Amino acid sequence: MQFTILKTIPMVTMNISLNKELADFVDKEVKTKKYANRSEFFRHILRMAFMMSLPREEREYYKLVDHMLAEDWAGPENDNIFKTN
Repeated sequence: MQFTILKTIPMVTMNISLNKELADFVDKEVKTKKYANRSEFFRHILRMAFMMSLPREEREYYKLVDHMLAEDWAGPENDNIFKTN
């Protein structure tokens, strides 16, 4: 899940300190999960924490909007999210 809508928020620079074990873990995650860099890894983790802090209805709204803004979205007629059984 990308949370495209959350990427439009202006960026603020923050610095953190990590012990070597955590820094090595971050570097491994960046390399193996194909994050562009450490910052992108932390932004992903924080977006997930942000989404989990929201009420369920608001989370669902963000997920739907993000899904619709995704580059590969072909419209409701081609999307299972809009289909009812």
